[in-house]
Amino acid sequence: MSYLRQVKNPIVPFKNLLDYCRRDEACASIAEAPLLTFLRQHSDIEVLDGPLPGEELGTELFGEAGIEMGTRVISKERIPSRQEMEVLLVSQVHTMQQELARALSHAVDVGDKEHTAQLRDALQRADAMRNSSRF
Repeated sequence: MSYLRQVKNPIVPFKNLLDYCRRDEACASIAEAPLLTFLRQHSDIEVLDGPLPGEELGTELFGEAGIEMGTRVISKERIPSRQEMEVLLVSQVHTMQQELARALSHAVDVGDKEHTAQLRDALQRADAMRNSSRF
């Protein structure tokens, strides 16, 4: 719990929490499934299931852009207010757009037409999401 209370971004990728736990010698061999089960049952923790690899959202494309998808964990005491969440979402969409633009530039530079088209589509969807969202 102390890790979830002190990290800058309260919404922590599960993998980061798992890696942190494994640094402790007593927990070095902890497996993903039992930890995730424990977290789901913990009264002070909320587990947020995001898109998983292979889902239709195109997580591979986001991965190529440096955006890790998947399960997140947050201490319930740090769940942001609506206003804080809006600021966080705007920031994350902005970061996602920057990373997609960087990946697009690279795809254009290397002549990868397939990824160029996919990245342009992802950028258009990100723009539409930002422009039409309620945050």
